[in-house]
Amino acid sequence: MPESPDKKKRILNAFKDIPPTDELVESREPTPEELKQFKIAKQRVAKIYSYLSVSRDESVKEPVPRIVFAKGLLDRDSGKIQPLFGMYRRRENKIVLRDEKSEFARRELVHDMSHELLHSRTKTDFVAYSASNKDFVQGGGGVEIVRERVGGNRPEIKGYFSGLEEAFVEELNIQGGILDGSIDDELLDGIYIHYRHVLYMIIGLVKKNREKTNPDITCMDIWKEYARKFLIGDRSYLKEMEMVLNRGSIKALSRFGYSRHEDESIYGKLSEIFRSKYKPEDFSEGVKSTDSAENFLKSLQQIRDIMHSIRPKAGE
Repeated sequence: MPESPDKKKRILNAFKDIPPTDELVESREPTPEELKQFKIAKQRVAKIYSYLSVSRDESVKEPVPRIVFAKGLLDRDSGKIQPLFGMYRRRENKIVLRDEKSEFARRELVHDMSHELLHSRTKTDFVAYSASNKDFVQGGGGVEIVRERVGGNRPEIKGYFSGLEEAFVEELNIQGGILDGSIDDELLDGIYIHYRHVLYMIIGLVKKNREKTNPDITCMDIWKEYARKFLIGDRSYLKEMEMVLNRGSIKALSRFGYSRHEDESIYGKLSEIFRSKYKPEDFSEGVKSTDSAENFLKSLQQIRDIMHSIRPKAGE
């Protein structure tokens, strides 16, 4: 079932008074031209919602986020400036984008804006926070999440399914750009590639399983069903994902995206599951089932086939 507004409000209130551990470096307001780009990004997101038949009543009611630009993030504990790639700060309802003047950065600005805007408009909050080291908050992924305090007042954020969330958001973002014709061809492969590879492979396994009772089912059918549920906060697809993987695999999937160190190990575990589910004829020419996890998934022809099969046509 979709998450109730009251439950979501309780989750957000649990961390609203905790001060952030970083601050923006050289932040600035958007220029008139950048605000025009933001308007295009909002139109892209609206196109996605229309394409997936998400009604106004099912969508997020909060005001459109404010948008700012910054050079980086200053970590208050270490004093170091961290690179900034773009983020949505939910408690401030603010989108923060890197302030970069390169030609490519200007070309991908709408894409970056719509990506973060999608994060702000989805009802699926996979990451929640707690106000103390004893308080647990029910997160969007259906698991309890705690914000642990480490070394005094330094909080560590523990979240679940962040990699899966990025996979959904970026694929939706790409599809919105295809639908309205605003996407640069160089961005069609998008970002968060490893996360999306895993999502594509899961969709392929769901299709194989459902074909037993519905031979006409397509990857597009499954994608649109899952994507719509993702946008309205209905997490029931997680049960089917676990069913077509292995029992207990949802735990590995929930941790995917938490840290680079952990991602490598989890990517390997998920790859082993996919390796056991697909036949040798599914592999691209020259790919062996004994190849490394990364090479195996990158080269598996199924990935590109599924990716292309769930993409809409321009103007739909």
